[in-house]
Amino acid sequence: MDDVSDFLSTHFSSSGDANQTEEKGCTATLKAFIDYISLRETENFRSRKEENKNSITLTTIHQSKGLEWDVVFIVQANDSEIPLLHEYNGTVKEAGCTLEEERRLFYVAMTRARKKLYILHVTVDSHRQLLPPSRFLREIPGHLLDIQGEGAATKYHEQPSGDISFDHAEGETSTEKPIVNQNETSPYPELMQSCLANDFLKRFEIDDRAVVSHIFHHWAKRQAFQIPKRLLDKIKFVIDERLRGKGYKRKDVLCKLKSLLSDDEALGYAEYVS
Repeated sequence: MDDVSDFLSTHFSSSGDANQTEEKGCTATLKAFIDYISLRETENFRSRKEENKNSITLTTIHQSKGLEWDVVFIVQANDSEIPLLHEYNGTVKEAGCTLEEERRLFYVAMTRARKKLYILHVTVDSHRQLLPPSRFLREIPGHLLDIQGEGAATKYHEQPSGDISFDHAEGETSTEKPIVNQNETSPYPELMQSCLANDFLKRFEIDDRAVVSHIFHHWAKRQAFQIPKRLLDKIKFVIDERLRGKGYKRKDVLCKLKSLLSDDEALGYAEYVS
């Protein structure tokens, strides 16, 4: 109502204007009002853009269409988010158009960046379950990637997440890593324990880590296997049983897991999930 009052007071202040409006009908008045609102909003947008030129914009992928920024962060690029799993059965419609639409949407998000693009994914959730990165990340040409954290050439334990950045030709390459105190006085002991435990999972291929994580978490829930050493013994027994069977398809993963169960990292991971 305030917009209407301002419009009427600005454009129809005399009786002559009112008489002219009656002759032309309400269509002309409505068009004039729309033009007034559009012009005002355009001026407001320019003003806000100038005032907030150093601010951070939070937006969804859908709302970002047509917009661009020098630096863009895509957060939680995990397979349960990008592509979004079907809400009824937890799967993606591989054969339908849904997966292709999700791929195009992810492309829209990536192309919002003028100079630098960061894609971050979570490695472990709050329930200590392994979260795989988005399958779309594998489709990105390797020469365009600067991978930090997950799969990096130089491993470090600062954060339990992957960070992939892209540099355009006009952008400067910068790979600054957060510094975290790793001694006993660290203010984030649980976080550090999580990062160190993930070293064991990193010895497996990305596609195989979910299998390993599932085996550990499945048996760690049992009261009888809350002790890490006992948990490892149980997993070794389960692996032997599955290797003797004929129906299990991931025997290569089980063989590798069995060969690593005696390592200190395996014991550390068992302590982490117990």
